[in-house]
Amino acid sequence: WTISPRVSVSYGAKYAHYDYVEQSALLSPGASVTLAPFDNDTFRVRAAVSRRATAPGAAEFVPPSTGPWLPPERTFSPIAPDQDFTAERVDHFELAAEREWGQVVAGVRAFRQTVDDQIVTLFGDELLSAPAGRAGHYFVASAGDIDATGWSLSARRTTESGTRASIEYTNVEARWSRRTPD
Repeated sequence: WTISPRVSVSYGAKYAHYDYVEQSALLSPGASVTLAPFDNDTFRVRAAVSRRATAPGAAEFVPPSTGPWLPPERTFSPIAPDQDFTAERVDHFELAAEREWGQVVAGVRAFRQTVDDQIVTLFGDELLSAPAGRAGHYFVASAGDIDATGWSLSARRTTESGTRASIEYTNVEARWSRRTPD
């Protein structure tokens, strides 16, 4: 939504429902505000906030982009038989700035993420001495919670022929804030 030539707002949400997850309703909202503070300048500042909720194994239920949809080829279960499936939740906060320098757009951003119940996927039945012949089965678990902060520098360019090139350097520091029995 463009409020003025110098201010725009973006927002949206995704809703998913998985009845096998402890909290079955998963809402993933996001919003950002972009400001161009100076007239006749390409400098822009963006602030963004989002939450992404992901169910373990959810990718198995996404229809393919081409061809017919078939039931999932793999099955999954919690690594600990007495544990329920728990959704991963990622809260993301970001502040970014960019400016055009000729045909190159240079950018910098800082961000923070908090992840609750980070999903871990383990392939290979031999890990748990499971019976052979269960091809395609895997296990999911929660690795716990992490907090991450980081920054990045980027440059991108689009040529007259439509070719796009970009490079980005990102530095992140993360720490475990809670581990789980899984």
